[in-house]
Amino acid sequence: MQSTKSSELLRRCTGTPGLEAAFFVLALLFVLWVAQGVQQHAQDGERRWQKDRDSGLVVADKAGLVPLTVLWCQRDSNLIREASEANSEARCRSGMWTALLSWVRIGQEVQKQNESDSSIVLQAWQKEVAARAQQWQLRWKTADAGQINAALTAEASSVSDSQAALPLESDQSLLSLEPQLPSEVLRLQALSNERMTQWDRWMKDVVLPVTQSPITIDQLEALWYVGKSLDGSGSDVGARMVRQSLRAYEQAARAGFLQKIVGYLPWLLLGQWLFTVLATYWMRARIAPLQQFNGLLCLGLLFWFAVFALGAAPSPFAYQLFMMGLGLWMVLSWVVVHFYPHVLPPPLYGKPVNASWIPGWWLFTATGWLLLLDQSLNFHERLRFLALEQWWAWCLSAILLPLAALAAPWVLNWVQFLSHALWGRRTFFGVGLRWLLGALVVSAFYLAHRQNIPQYVTGELLKMVFIVCLCGWCVWKMPLAAQLWHAGHARTSVQYLLGAMSLMLLASAAAFVTSDKGPLLVMALLLAVLLATVLGWTGGMGLLILGFAAIFLVGVELDVVGERLQAWRNPFTADRDDMARLMWFQLEAARYEWGFGVGQVPWCGTARLDVCHGLPLQLQSDYTFTAIMGWWGPWGAWTWLLLFSAYVYRALVYCARVSPAVLTPLKLLEPKVVNEVTAIHLLFLFAVLVLMQTWITTAGNLGWLPLTGVTWPLMSYGKSSLWITTLFVGAWGLRRPNA
Repeated sequence: MQSTKSSELLRRCTGTPGLEAAFFVLALLFVLWVAQGVQQHAQDGERRWQKDRDSGLVVADKAGLVPLTVLWCQRDSNLIREASEANSEARCRSGMWTALLSWVRIGQEVQKQNESDSSIVLQAWQKEVAARAQQWQLRWKTADAGQINAALTAEASSVSDSQAALPLESDQSLLSLEPQLPSEVLRLQALSNERMTQWDRWMKDVVLPVTQSPITIDQLEALWYVGKSLDGSGSDVGARMVRQSLRAYEQAARAGFLQKIVGYLPWLLLGQWLFTVLATYWMRARIAPLQQFNGLLCLGLLFWFAVFALGAAPSPFAYQLFMMGLGLWMVLSWVVVHFYPHVLPPPLYGKPVNASWIPGWWLFTATGWLLLLDQSLNFHERLRFLALEQWWAWCLSAILLPLAALAAPWVLNWVQFLSHALWGRRTFFGVGLRWLLGALVVSAFYLAHRQNIPQYVTGELLKMVFIVCLCGWCVWKMPLAAQLWHAGHARTSVQYLLGAMSLMLLASAAAFVTSDKGPLLVMALLLAVLLATVLGWTGGMGLLILGFAAIFLVGVELDVVGERLQAWRNPFTADRDDMARLMWFQLEAARYEWGFGVGQVPWCGTARLDVCHGLPLQLQSDYTFTAIMGWWGPWGAWTWLLLFSAYVYRALVYCARVSPAVLTPLKLLEPKVVNEVTAIHLLFLFAVLVLMQTWITTAGNLGWLPLTGVTWPLMSYGKSSLWITTLFVGAWGLRRPNA
């Protein structure tokens, strides 16, 4: 008896929680080691961020510049409304949220004036327009003078250093007695003169006639037009110059955040890791879900303040509407907990799919972000802010991970309801209604594409919709189709397979209307794997080969697919040189046993950074395997790929181990079991999709398959891909109910 208790205590101490904590620590140590290499070689990349910060000095106090049109709409709304009704043009948008947001932005700066006298109002507008124009001109002159002085100081220090390095017996007569202005100073002076000339001409032609003309009610439209230009809206010279300055300020702010991130890189990674660990174990506590949610919000807000204190994020108080909503939510939660506790759902206990599920998520997302940071430092200048966007997306995904776990029971109920609606009892009216719903979904993707929503967003949404719908088919149709097929009733079994084929047809239509064929290949391979379990692996492989043959035969006639097939067959003579660049880079990286090293990869080849004729610009999303090969060489890249595959494969092992106990006719009659079966199928389909997508993009990088443009989940750049993958990892990996 005593030995049994001792073994049980040993199992609890060294079981899944202890092993999970060990995985967390190993992931942190590895990521900190990689971060040290990135931070050690960050000097060259930080110089161009410093240039962005210097160019943004012109609007360094942007916070004090309230847009004129917003100020006028808040202060002189009656006059603007009367003029708008007369001219049939609405200038100020109305609405509760818009008014509240504008009130938050303006704060105490807006004071009510007498709106009855329009001449007084328009006279104030004239003064404000003239003052704002002079303010912009003064800022540009000050910023230009600061940049020129900085260039002169840098040149003087370099000249003094070079003179000190000259030997005493050198011929000093070779040095010119007249100071020569460096080329950088001449360039800055020319740019400043050109900008001031354009601005003076615009003020003479546009601003002065409006500000010095007699006051009339017709003057409102002209003043409004000039005010919009001074706010950066419009197409004239003044609006374009203001927009460039505002964009320069935004880039300067982003560059400042990135410099702080590089400076405090180990501490930021440690904080993000600590937040993930605390959120993970907090969501497994036996307390009410509302308290878990509020505690997670407080933990996230604390992490936000910590990142802001290090200078890697804006202040939370800058988002006053969000802070007001958060305070109101906390008050309502307190009322519910203390006065209506009976409406709260009971606490749920959960444990991970396996000990490496959440630590593996943090390991691969952290390593992928550091890879993007290295590329932002040393790759093409157009991608210099890449790591900042992914950093904020990664921090948000750390909050989405436990939130998905909290919402998993409700999400499963909705998925189960949708599955029953799609694959339940079948009538002619029901079939027609389902086809109509599919047509509406395809039309929604078409409209999204017409509204210029990026393909990577629509592609990720299409894969998510496909997985949810296919999960219902796996629960309601696939077991019976497999039994009928193996029993010799092939014709009857095909009737159940038509549903999956119809779903694939609708997914293909959505992929074609969005002009994104990469996700279509991944979904087709996922369906081939499922059909292989029904028809046998012989039939599944036949479908797989038939699908690839159709791609090769039909794809030649398509523009993008044809170009990629051509690059796959003849990479060095094709119109697109992406495959040739990848092959060159991989051969160069293979010359070293373990690659170039972290932070030392020549992403641009032997060219300069302003030219960057090295790897393709899609490196951060489509060619992650090649980038890892640059870090650690072929051996390291293959080791990392196998580690990631083993991480995902463990989820498939869990599904295979649990499914025989619940996938029985008697068990499926219980609603709770059907819910659990739905969760198992979702996790299985998600794992297969991730595994397929990873190996497809790897095969494209190595030239085994044509380039497909799909990303490496959790590793490649992409906010929508990261968030959707995180939702699946959290919902069906963090809080599996303890049966």
